[in-house]
Amino acid sequence: MFGVQPIPERAVGPVLTVCPPPDKCRVRRRPTVREFSRGVLANGVGVVLRLATAALTAVHNDVRYRLSQIAAMNALRSSLPASPVEFFDLDRTLIDVNSGRLFAQYEFEKGRISARQLARALLWSLGYHLSLIDLPAAYAQALAHYRGVPETDIIARTAAWFDRDIVHRLLPQAREAMAWHRSQGHRLVILSNTSCWQADIAAQ
Repeated sequence: MFGVQPIPERAVGPVLTVCPPPDKCRVRRRPTVREFSRGVLANGVGVVLRLATAALTAVHNDVRYRLSQIAAMNALRSSLPASPVEFFDLDRTLIDVNSGRLFAQYEFEKGRISARQLARALLWSLGYHLSLIDLPAAYAQALAHYRGVPETDIIARTAAWFDRDIVHRLLPQAREAMAWHRSQGHRLVILSNTSCWQADIAAQ
């Protein structure tokens, strides 16, 4: 025989549960408004904490990456002759744009990456400027797309793209600065987050 157990009035709404006799019945009631609000608040705080943790992790990884770059630059300085050395970045220093974004657009135009991959590259570019991404991890994921592609093909693609989209973007001030340093006998070095193939072509 079954009995009907009413839910207390403090619940969000009256619910009737058909269950076994009272001594064996476990009634599942709806949460009260206060309990529901507490649950929503707890979930919201949990989401915010997870997002904050992810952002802090990305910033930490980016700082570690930049520190490793500084260490590499110092090591390079110590290995070069005593003559003055001038370091130039490529993106937004020698040229006025982010070269990685332009290369992704070029690869998309040639049908070598998908629209989804292009969108991801653009998001990486934005995240990099906001220091919100793990740059080494992003590079590893991007380069995985070219696994199995001969390096000679990558160099040829990069050279064609550089001639079409980058050469004319060299800033006049950058050209003058490099010419002056060369006239003084200084060594010029490109130190950039761009790929080694792009940096090699830019140095030429």
